[in-house]
Amino acid sequence: MSFSSKFISVFFPTKCLGCALETDSFGLCDPCLHLLTPRVGAKCTVCDMALRTLGKGHICGKCLDNRPCFETTYGVFEYDGPAGRAIRKGKYAPLPEAIDYIAKQTAAHLPAGLMESPPAMIIPVPLHWRRIHQRGFNPPLIIAHAVARALDRPLKSRLLRRSKHTAEQAGLDEKGRKRNLRHAFKCRKHIPGDILIVDDVFTTGTTARAIAQTLKRAGCERIRILCSAYVDPPNTRPVPMSSG
Repeated sequence: MSFSSKFISVFFPTKCLGCALETDSFGLCDPCLHLLTPRVGAKCTVCDMALRTLGKGHICGKCLDNRPCFETTYGVFEYDGPAGRAIRKGKYAPLPEAIDYIAKQTAAHLPAGLMESPPAMIIPVPLHWRRIHQRGFNPPLIIAHAVARALDRPLKSRLLRRSKHTAEQAGLDEKGRKRNLRHAFKCRKHIPGDILIVDDVFTTGTTARAIAQTLKRAGCERIRILCSAYVDPPNTRPVPMSSG
């Protein structure tokens, strides 16, 4: 640690983004960093929702009933953990450095499937300019930059735009989220090829579905979703079988 860093840590102590305990450096403390591990277990092969089944290669009932236009989703970390707490602090404090920290952690823990078959280009979930002005920064874009560098793929942040200023998705139920995002996204031109959409949080998949539909109409052939933190519905984790 440099002299200036020591000086700052003594007189302006930083707090862990996960548990708020004082730390020697910005980010997560050692215990929270130990908890920041990629999601594991059986998950839907399309939306990545955790499944109670212990098997692999299954599609959840929601995706079977209403198959989205995207091919698969990669939820890197659990939202109910240090990643989610860091993202909330970053977005609502606001503290853009927290988003940058999670962006770097996301890029360092990219799923093998994405590393083995990287996309042709990366597009962040677009925010309306008013939201960016209100917040002062763009979380999906910060994360997308880190992912693009890790995958060595071009970042295209202007191909997709948010055409209307919608209400915050947080706090809305799924029907409300769908109404909120109706006709919210537009493509600036024809977009063929293999696209990776990057967002900070995946909750119900409403945003991902709306963007995927827009991209499909613009000619996109393959769409995948990557998010730093994933919100699993309650009671979805598999229950181990009793050995008795």
